[in-house]
Amino acid sequence: MSYGHHTCDVSRPQINTVVDQLRKYPKLLHKYLHALFVKDPHVGSAYHELQVELYAEYEPSKLLPFLRQSNHYPLKMVRIAAGRKGRAPRHTLTQCSITRML
Repeated sequence: MSYGHHTCDVSRPQINTVVDQLRKYPKLLHKYLHALFVKDPHVGSAYHELQVELYAEYEPSKLLPFLRQSNHYPLKMVRIAAGRKGRAPRHTLTQCSITRML
């Protein structure tokens, strides 16, 4: 991550620590994980399943782009998150072109 003119490397242990600390603040956790995903879609892949829920809750408009770029979540999770938010899971998955697994 870049802070002003300084650059620091984000390691997985640091990510784990931040995620653990932000679990009590899911909206902030979402913003943090989204920023990681934008920077490098693979660095926070251990949390992509959680991100499906967070996108569905806090930024549904970004859920489909996330699903298109990540392969690190079970399709069942998409069905659950889409169902909770009143969206048709098949419609969500169809928009992601991943209905082959339905």
